[in-house]
Amino acid sequence: MKLPEDTIYQLGDEAQEQVFNMTAPSTVPVLRQKQIIKSYQDLVANGRPAKVLFRSGGKIGANALAIPNNTIILTDELVNLAKDDHEIIGVLAHEQGHLVERHSLQQALSSLGFSVLLIAVTGDSSALFTTLPVALVGASYSRNFESDADLYAMQVLDKNHISSLHLANFLARMEAEARGEEEKQPQEKSKEEEDGGIGSFFQSHPATQERIAAIRQFNQQQQR
Repeated sequence: MKLPEDTIYQLGDEAQEQVFNMTAPSTVPVLRQKQIIKSYQDLVANGRPAKVLFRSGGKIGANALAIPNNTIILTDELVNLAKDDHEIIGVLAHEQGHLVERHSLQQALSSLGFSVLLIAVTGDSSALFTTLPVALVGASYSRNFESDADLYAMQVLDKNHISSLHLANFLARMEAEARGEEEKQPQEKSKEEEDGGIGSFFQSHPATQERIAAIRQFNQQQQR
């Protein structure tokens, strides 16, 4: 939270470049992209709009990434898997929660372990710019961070009179599909992990049954 804004944006820009190197230009029609961005700005941004970019996922598959330079990247695969635009809004609200709380930066710093302590002791932060962008792209969020981002998304959806079940349904579907892929291609997925692929939304945003149950419980409470 104490890192200077210009440092955060520089790290985010480098992480974004890495994502672009792993992906390809989006094939989602421009009009469709604009429609999603407008919905995000109207329903989610809350005066703090992020830049929303679309990419063809390639090795990262169906995914959404919150980059510290105030950018959210959606892959074509995720957009195509959503059965309702409210599901996409739920994902964008979840990513907005990660941005607001700087979760990706915290998770990446945590994953560096001793390196961060060394930087704190020596005062030499140059190592951040060689190691942190990689960690930003590859880190999976902690359960607490995911729960916090879910709560943020649920509150955004409720404020806009959108059922949080849309987010729960999307997570459940992504979990089922990820499990199915693991069963069908365990060796291929293992090789992908060795190559440093960050996998699907399910891998970088673990969709536990506890999270899905919590979202459904929130929805029930709001209906009382």
